[in-house]
Order: sequence, then C-alpha cells, then structure tokens
Amino acid sequence: DYPTLIPYQIDFQTRTIGKHISLTKRFCHWRFGFAHIPSLLSSKSGVANRGMEFEVKFIWSIASGKHELYMNNYCISSSSIPTYGSIGSNSNATNMNRSTNKFDETFNIPQSILPGGHILHITAYSNNFKFVQSNANTNAMNMNTADG
Repeated sequence: DYPTLIPYQIDFQTRTIGKHISLTKRFCHWRFGFAHIPSLLSSKSGVANRGMEFEVKFIWSIASGKHELYMNNYCISSSSIPTYGSIGSNSNATNMNRSTNKFDETFNIPQSILPGGHILHITAYSNNFKFVQSNANTNAMNMNTADG
C-alpha cells in the first residue's frame, strides 16, 4: 500500500506589507506539490517525480483582522469586514484569538482545484514573527493539508 498523496515543498516566503506600519499586515506564500506516484514506482528521480503543484497566498491584516486566502489564484476565503477579536476590538472571534493575536482557520479546498475533499488549515501568530522550521508550535505561519 502506497499513500495517495506524497507532498513536497517547493518554496515558502513571508514578509510584512503594512501600508504605514509594515508589521500590521502579513503576507505568506507557500508553493508545494504532490509527487507523481507512477514515476516514483518506476524508480524515476528528481523532476520526473513532480506531480500536481499548488500555490497558496495568505494576506492578513493584524490591525483589523481582515484576511484573503488564494489557492492557485482562486480566492478560497476573504474577509472585508474586520474580524471581531482583532486588535482594538472588545469582542472575541472564532478565528482570531485576541489574547494571543492568533489566526486559526480551516478551509475546504474547492474540487475544481484539488478533487477529493481536501482541507487547508492556516495558523498564524501576529506577535511571533520568527520562523522556526523544526517546531510547528513556534512558527509564525503554518499551513497543513489533510484529507477531508
């Protein structure tokens, strides 16, 4: 038995992009793919094993809580209304925890992009802008995919 999807990372970038104060808005860009299983099974190596590849872009305003999420330039989610629980708000929200300034949300990946009922989970922290690859709990931005 072989797994259906074997992921690989191509690229990961993050930067601050706030208009007046750069630290108030985050941009995160992931590029990843899933290996071409028949090529792997026929002992091919390197680029020959590349299969479906994807690009995820996440833009998050720390100040207002607004966000935009794109997968292969298709908008999966956006919030043009400030999220309650963001900095300066008195309320709490399901996807923005005011005490930790954490964005934590799960999205369904549209069938037109990746068939099979897959899920994309984004976790982002506003006050921890260091990127430690070895410990997922301390990453400022983290993305996971899982079968739904």
